[in-house]
Amino acid sequence: MPRGLTLLVALALAAEVRADALDFGRASAVIAGVLEWADPDLEDFDKEGRKDEALAALLLKRGVPESRLRLLLDGKATRRAFLEAVEAAGRATPRGGWLIVYFAGHGIQLDDGRVALALSDARDATIASSGLLLDELRDRIQRTLGCTGARCPRDRARRVLLLGDACYSGGLGDVAERLAANGIPSVALTSSEASNDSTINWTYTQALLEALSGSALADTDRDGRITLSEASQEVRASLLYREHQRWGFKAVRVSEELELARVERPLGRARMPRGYTLGGYASVGDEVVRLVGMSGRQVVVSYFDYSERSDEKVSPRRLRPIRFETFPVGSKLRVVWEDECWDAVVDRVDGPFHFVSYPEWDHSWDEWVTDDRVISGRERCPKAPKTR
Repeated sequence: MPRGLTLLVALALAAEVRADALDFGRASAVIAGVLEWADPDLEDFDKEGRKDEALAALLLKRGVPESRLRLLLDGKATRRAFLEAVEAAGRATPRGGWLIVYFAGHGIQLDDGRVALALSDARDATIASSGLLLDELRDRIQRTLGCTGARCPRDRARRVLLLGDACYSGGLGDVAERLAANGIPSVALTSSEASNDSTINWTYTQALLEALSGSALADTDRDGRITLSEASQEVRASLLYREHQRWGFKAVRVSEELELARVERPLGRARMPRGYTLGGYASVGDEVVRLVGMSGRQVVVSYFDYSERSDEKVSPRRLRPIRFETFPVGSKLRVVWEDECWDAVVDRVDGPFHFVSYPEWDHSWDEWVTDDRVISGRERCPKAPKTR
């Protein structure tokens, strides 16, 4: 190949890499947030400061056409309305564009391991039929987009971004894998693993907002762009330190270097106290904080309570590192669940997380836990936190 042509090809390939960004102008979105249910057996959540509305507003600001965004809140987010909205949004998504689907509310794991989303008309006693099984959501998306690898060139295939702020929402990762296997490149970024509960706080959705809005704190390599990988790490760190909770993430046939946002206001060169990093987490007393800057000799830290962020200046002397105790594979533990303690065995370890099984129960109960749920000796079981 002539040298000049080689250079042109190299430049074209480089441009293609730089152009690999989520074009919100070619996206459609369905945002469903359910914080109250007709069934009294499904616990309602506080509506103050809800972040599902904020996510919808941000997607519009980023360029999603208003005609291709559907916001379904509470009573309007019925099972039928949600599926119809997903179908309509899928059909409206241009070739090569993205279908974004977000759900916040209760996620419920059935006895057979399947997961159902509790839309507003779901009933706890009949969740297998009144809720929306993730398999049903996958089938609806698959039929709607109607694209297989043989019929739809990869560069024209519509892609799917699945976002879930619910217990067991990590099950959307399996949905992403199945869609990708049928020619639809897909991503699932969720507030919990497929085997775990999720906090009632808006921690996950707030982390999404930080990443998608171009917060410099989410730009870990400081290159001015926030990628899918960095958004995942933003969610991971926020959930780990604030909630001791494991996130879910799968990108199938989609590059983790996909650009989601540009940083508008780069971080300054604030010098953190030794042992701490800008954007990292620490504790102040009993509270978890994020280090967001310096003001003179004081550290600016942010607190997050349910849905509200507040900042404060503190002396570096008040900061304490957050450390996690780990236990080797094979360790026998007592783990808190539903206000009771249960015998468990560590099967896998991933950083601060332990994947445990319960000898007296089948493997559908296996889950990831951190040391905050491990009880030693004769220590009394603490009250379990509320979950989605």
